Order: sequence, then structure tokens, then C-alpha cells
Amino acid sequence: MKTPKLTKKIVRDELALSHAITAVLTNAKNRRKLTKDILRWQRRLQGAVDSEAWRVYLHLEEVVNERASYEQDVLVPWAFRQGRRYERRRS
Repeated sequence: MKTPKLTKKIVRDELALSHAITAVLTNAKNRRKLTKDILRWQRRLQGAVDSEAWRVYLHLEEVVNERASYEQDVLVPWAFRQGRRYERRRS
């Protein structure tokens, strides 16, 4: 997936912004290694706890991920607006 350039049009469209964020993260170098590490530790935790504790953990992870996604949705447009203020104007 090719990483798009961040434009006003993308920032204003929540779905397009979500796709752009996904592309950036998918292309990030260390992401695959971190994902493998997370899966390895999740498997280890699942084997160490009972099924109720595992369900609680999965729900916690879901809420944490939902918050992180929301934070990205708030932060990216804000950062884009801040950066636009400092663009050089062509003379």
C-alpha cells in the first residue's frame, strides 16, 4: 500500500484519513517486528491465565486500541493544521 501525501482533502475526510494512517503504519519499518512480539506475548499470557481473565484482557485491549485510534483521529488533523501555518508562501 503506497503512502499518500497528506492533503486538506484527506484530512477533512475521516475515511480517507484512516486509510492514509493505515498506509503510513503499514509501511513503517519496525511495525512487523513489534506485531510479532505482541502476538508472542499474547500467546504466552493466554497460556498463563484462565479463560475469564483472557476475556477481560481482550476487552481491555479493545478499549485501549479504540482510544489510540480516536487519539490519532484527533491528533493528525490538528498536526496538519499546525503545519499548514508554517508553510512557506511562494513569492
